[in-house]
Order: sequence, then structure tokens, then C-alpha cells
Amino acid sequence: MKNKVLLLIVSIGVIILIVSLLHFAKEPVPAGESHMDGETEPSVSPPDLILEPNEPDDGVVGEYTVDPGSYPYHDMIFANDAAFAFIKEAYDKVDFYGEYKEGHADEYGYYTKKYHSLLHNEVPFNDKMGKETYLNDYVRAIDLYECTYYYFDIDDDGAPELCVKKGWYVYIFKYIKDTDTYVLWYELGNSYYFINGTKKIRWDRFGERHVFYWLDINGNEEYSVRFGAYGFNIKPGTPVYTVALPGNTERAEIDKEVKGQAYYEKSYGLYHFRVTEKQYDILTRDYFAANIRAAADLPKVTYTYEALFGDLP
Repeated sequence: MKNKVLLLIVSIGVIILIVSLLHFAKEPVPAGESHMDGETEPSVSPPDLILEPNEPDDGVVGEYTVDPGSYPYHDMIFANDAAFAFIKEAYDKVDFYGEYKEGHADEYGYYTKKYHSLLHNEVPFNDKMGKETYLNDYVRAIDLYECTYYYFDIDDDGAPELCVKKGWYVYIFKYIKDTDTYVLWYELGNSYYFINGTKKIRWDRFGERHVFYWLDINGNEEYSVRFGAYGFNIKPGTPVYTVALPGNTERAEIDKEVKGQAYYEKSYGLYHFRVTEKQYDILTRDYFAANIRAAADLPKVTYTYEALFGDLP
């Protein structure tokens, strides 16, 4: 009898150990550092897809989970033809293609001098929380000669903004001529973020998850588009393709039949759908084509410190 009890206790212990190992073996989120250290990859990334409980009368199909490893990917229903047609119409309205707008090139000399003063801590800037600070206090151990610079009109106001790339980070600064002040317009916090052009940022991770951001003139998110191929850790070689309706889709336009195919993500208020690989390729081909074009165009606005500020004292 004692042996049976002991065997039972050992068996329970083994089960607990296995469950714990499985929990910690799921894909980790990079631990990273604060914004003051650009040498290690930080943890700034979009939260994983969380399928929340249905909201009352929302009419969606959905699954609640708090563990990314327990998503019911292979149990998700496929969007029907009506839902796919609605999704495609919404994606067709999204302009994924970016352009690194030049703005008023005749004023570049004026703005270059202003940003030179910022880089050399002669003037402060306001961070995204509105706190006034200096570059050397915000970014630790920055070597201006080792940084890469993107210089173009990212907010589409006609004047250039300065993007300073240090390690994994990119800090985008804006000089406001009317008030003679500087602001941190946007901050890219890890290697998964890319600038796709004026007002456009993307986030790509491991070829599985993708987010496209459309920003407003103040560097705040206007809306996002999210999609991905999930579930590799569940059944290798059999990913589940999901797409979310663009964040600017009017809810009033989503009829009951379409909602009936959706998995609602309450954290972002987005409707996710499972689609086939072919449908996924149709919906996302412009996104990936735009990324290739952006990568080809970015060098045109890329500078070293010497090339951009070498003539200034």
C-alpha cells in the first residue's frame, strides 16, 4: 500500500514538472533593457493575440485563453465566402505602400542645424510623456558617429524629421518651428520594427506575425492591421493563417454573418478570422510587396553623421 501511495505521489510530481517545463518552453518575449540602452533587444512588441470571451450580443465565435500556447488554432472555423469578400474589400482600402517624402528640400539646411543642436545637447526635447530631457540623459552612451540617420518628412507636414538609429532602437525627432521646440515623435523599440515611409511603420517577427501601423501627424497610432501564420509550435508544418479586419473598419459595417465567422480580440477591439493559405496570400501580397519597395528606397534617405552634419562645427 505504501508503495502505491509513493508511486502516486511521484507520478503527480512528474506531471507537475512536465506542465511547468511546457509552460516555460513556449516562445519567450525578449527581456531587454530600458530605452537608455540600445545594445540589447528590448521587450517592446505587440501583445500576442488574445481571444477574449464574447461581448454580450456581439454574435462572434471566440475562445478565451491566457496562455499563447493554448490557442485553439486548429479548431478555429474558416471564414466563409461572404466573410472573406468583406475582409478583402477592407484590405483593398489599405495603402500598404510607403513613400519617404522629401518635404521642402530648400529648408533642409535650416533644419539640419536645428537637429545638430539637439544631438549635441544644446537644447532639450519633450519625450512621449511630455517630460523635458536631453539626448544624453535619454539615450545612454550614444556615439553620434556610430549611429545611422534617416532624414525625411515622416509626418507629412513639409519639414524633415530626424531618425537616429542606435543599436536596436530608432528615435524619431521632430523640430517644431512655430514654437522652437523639439519632441520625440516616435520610438522604435526593437529589431522587429521597420519604417515603411511617411506615417507608416511595420512590425514583423519571425515571418509569423505582422502588424502594419498607420500613424497620425503627431506620431500616434491611427489604426493597425494585424495578421499572421500561427501554430508552428503545435503542429509543425501546418500553420493556421489568421487575419484581422483593419482597425479603421467601422463596426456598423460588419453584418451578423461576418461576425459569425470572427474571433473577437477585446484588447484591441479587432475581429480575427481564419483563412486559407491562398486567401492569406491574396490579402497580404501588397503588404509584403510594399516592404520590399521600402527596403529598396530607405537607403536614399539614409546618412552617416559625417554625410549629414559634417559641415557643421
